Amino acid sequence: VAATPPCVDGPVAGTPQPDATAGVTRVDFTFAHVVDGRCRTLVTQVRTPAGATTALPLLLAIHGADGDPSRLEPLLDVWTSAGYIVAAPTFRTTKKDATGKALKTEIAQQAADARFVLDELLDRATAHQIDDREVGVAGMSLGGMTVYGLISHTCCQDGRIGAAIVMAGVHDDFPDGRYVHQKMPVLLIQGDADIGYQHSRDAYPQLAPPKWFITLH
Repeated sequence: VAATPPCVDGPVAGTPQPDATAGVTRVDFTFAHVVDGRCRTLVTQVRTPAGATTALPLLLAIHGADGDPSRLEPLLDVWTSAGYIVAAPTFRTTKKDATGKALKTEIAQQAADARFVLDELLDRATAHQIDDREVGVAGMSLGGMTVYGLISHTCCQDGRIGAAIVMAGVHDDFPDGRYVHQKMPVLLIQGDADIGYQHSRDAYPQLAPPKWFITLH
């Protein structure tokens, strides 16, 4: 992984390396931007099918609270092998309140960070072999709430996103704004033994079709 750069324009890239799955190549980029006078850096794993010669759809993958992309690595490799470029940022440790619940301002900031990473990738879409007309987003747990923000909340919506997957996602209020109907297909996945199952159950009726909800028993 490249060293953390100062907050200047342009990413710093690491050396391409084979990933755990044959046929998948990964490069770690370090993106940096200034938020409230402080530099925020986001090391982002970008997986590409080895030998790809044409522009491919992009899938932005967002991990859960205090996690990192390595926890989703087998899934990210499967998506890449299926013909997607998969970008997975590592977000900062989530600030929490006295009860251990993530601060709502943190989720809004994570959505802003995700949009920034998307900006950086799409600004260089040709170099990264990305088809900028085909962009999806997927999130796990608290990352799922970030996805809800990106697709269906006035605080954080990003019109470049054309499809979404929410895996065991948290569905809660953001500091400002409101939920609205999204304009892209959405797939929810969650196990019914998960203590947060009600999040997907309650969020599903609020989503506009086309939509799907898979319950894992």
